[in-house]
Amino acid sequence: MLGYNCGHGNGMKMGIEMCHTKYFLLMDSDAEMKMPCLETMLHMFRPGMYGQGKIVMVNEEGGNDDNGIIKYLHPYFAMISRDEYLKYAPIINHGAPLIKSMISISGQSKLANINDIDKIAWHKGRGTREQNPKEFTPDNWDKI
Repeated sequence: MLGYNCGHGNGMKMGIEMCHTKYFLLMDSDAEMKMPCLETMLHMFRPGMYGQGKIVMVNEEGGNDDNGIIKYLHPYFAMISRDEYLKYAPIINHGAPLIKSMISISGQSKLANINDIDKIAWHKGRGTREQNPKEFTPDNWDKI
C-alpha cells in the first residue's frame, strides 16, 4: 500500500485508523494463520473486553519477564475491540506497542488468553525488525 516499511507501530496505527469495524485483528508481517479461527474469536468477546490472543507477563518497561506484573497482549496475532482500544493510549511506534494500554488496564479483566494460540497462528519473531535492529527502551518508545 505505501511501498515502504513505515515501522511496526506506525503500520498498526494506520491500519486501525482505516478500520471501522467493531473488532480488528492485529497480525504481524511475519505471522501466519494456520487454521480458521476468527469466528471463534469473535464469539469469545464479552462486553468490556479489550482483546484476546497470547498473554505474556512483562515488567513495567514492556520487557518479557515471567515475574513481571503486567499482563501484555502480544500483538503478533491479537483480536481487539475497537471501542476499548480507543479508550486507552494508542499503539506506540515500536518495542512493546501496546504497553501503555496494558499498564492502564492492568488488574482489570479485559484480556483473554488463547491457550492454544500456537495451533492457530505461527510467529517467526522479529521479522522485519531484523532489517532495523535498533533496540528500544522506555525513553525511545515513541521515537523508534
